[in-house]
Amino acid sequence: MGLAEREYLRKDYEYTKSISVRRRPKLHLSQTYDKLKRWSCQREQPYRKLRLDKLLSNLGMAIGLALILLIIVSYFDTLNKIAIRFIELGTVIALVVLYFILKSLYNVFVILKQAVKGLSNGAKLLTILLVVALSLQAYPIQNDLSFFDSLALEHYFDTSSTIETRTGISYETELGSERLEDCENLIFDMTNAERRAHGLPELTFDPTLANVAREHSVDMAQNDFFSHTNLKGEDPTDRARRHGLTVIKRTGGGIYMVGIAENIGMMPKGNLIEMGYGANEPDGLATAQVQSWLNSSGHRANILNPRFEKLGVGVAYNGHYYVSTQNFQ
Repeated sequence: MGLAEREYLRKDYEYTKSISVRRRPKLHLSQTYDKLKRWSCQREQPYRKLRLDKLLSNLGMAIGLALILLIIVSYFDTLNKIAIRFIELGTVIALVVLYFILKSLYNVFVILKQAVKGLSNGAKLLTILLVVALSLQAYPIQNDLSFFDSLALEHYFDTSSTIETRTGISYETELGSERLEDCENLIFDMTNAERRAHGLPELTFDPTLANVAREHSVDMAQNDFFSHTNLKGEDPTDRARRHGLTVIKRTGGGIYMVGIAENIGMMPKGNLIEMGYGANEPDGLATAQVQSWLNSSGHRANILNPRFEKLGVGVAYNGHYYVSTQNFQ
């Protein structure tokens, strides 16, 4: 090869080298794009698909059982009055239903997990970005709801079944402690009169149950709330236990009743006058309160329950309305 030919080849090589050097960045970007494209289309398990029929069936099962659980919780105190060998019926049913709810939700999670494995990497990335965007847009909704807004007229004849109070609260009221005790005695006597009229045995007076009832009535009257659960979170059975009562009673056939049944009511002075009773008369207050309980199926069931043997009554007044409580066992 001559000198001229070698010089020509050298220049041609340098020219080609300069072209390849200038084009290298373009080739690098192209390769990166191709790799990203391949990655976004990759699937961990390409044959996995969303099983919509199973997803909907498990979701429906979970929602249906959740509704059943809400119904059970609303009647929790009533169901827990029945116990088999110290096992509360309401608690057992609630735990069984909760187990199947969790099982259905777990199946939903497994189905979604398998469906995600069948998605491409790009779809997964878009899903994550969408969730993050929605999370950034979300904001907490604050519900400014007071525990007890106002005493509307229907609250004076509320159909709740329990009352609670705190110890150490003064019992003196507008009627005076003696006249409120007269009202309690009248409610007790009228309750037994109703039971006698239906051929049921009379309830015996229980001073501990009376203290539990009176404590809760005073608590509600002075702290402006009306609920089966006091501000300490105690339900009637909790309060009875705190007072030293045994809350499990055998009723025969291996069946046990667990807990304390209660009726509560609120009665304003104005309503007593409209109903034809004296605003500050124990007889009028007792008659109006017992009659309002008898007009309610839940309260009436407590008053006429043949399994109950004891009763305690408590009445309190806060200047606006009378709060009455009955505790049954």
